[in-house]
Amino acid sequence: MTELLRRCRTCGLLRPAYWLPDSDGPPASRDTCMPCWRERWVRDRFLLAQFGEVTPEEPVRLGALGYTRKLRSYWVCTTCGELYQRGVGDASAQLCSCRRTLDQERWPGFDFNERVTLCYCCLAAVLPSGSKFSVWFCDRCRAEVDRLNQWFGRTVIPIGRHSFMTSGGLAAGRPREAEELDAFADRLYDLMTVMSDGIDRVYEYRAEQFRELAGRIRATHDLRIREWLERVGGDTDAGFGLSYAFVELSERFVEFVVPED
Repeated sequence: MTELLRRCRTCGLLRPAYWLPDSDGPPASRDTCMPCWRERWVRDRFLLAQFGEVTPEEPVRLGALGYTRKLRSYWVCTTCGELYQRGVGDASAQLCSCRRTLDQERWPGFDFNERVTLCYCCLAAVLPSGSKFSVWFCDRCRAEVDRLNQWFGRTVIPIGRHSFMTSGGLAAGRPREAEELDAFADRLYDLMTVMSDGIDRVYEYRAEQFRELAGRIRATHDLRIREWLERVGGDTDAGFGLSYAFVELSERFVEFVVPED
């Protein structure tokens, strides 16, 4: 049990071990849980902004966030939080929810008309999309999600929309030995309900996180994807935004799987 829980030196509470950085992390963050780290980060950012002592941030490595020149025509819609293209023919243009119509036919080789999307956790990395097996999280956020799922021994946070992308989805594909058909149907129904609820929570979190980020950078109009990554990805590139986003995401799920005392 001690391997699963560690005590935060800031709040003094026992926390899941994955909420505390490894011992080889920055000295200031060792033995400090992510909620305390987030609170300290928000406080420091506020003080720096109030007293005008913000130090120049390192240039954002756009390539590490998935940006290439092929994305120059993509914009971030500040209304729905999705990506869309400008200056491209309607038939081949990726459209956001605000601009999407039923007239556009599905592209060959795609399950839905979306080539790229933003990471559903940090919203500061570009990911390939368009397949029912597309992953919702960038490599760094995916590593955190995988670690949380492994800690619970099952899929708590889904990494995609398809049932095969969860540990439970694969196991439920066939009846167990000597399992009655009705029991199998009930088990499958319960699993699909849990998966559906999890997917809904990811969607809800993404929408709320986008509104928070857009407000934080004062995005009053649509932004080119490059500008969005430069303004939002700066904190994530430094390691702050990632921890903040994952704490918000994991808290939304953990409250449903950890029983109250």
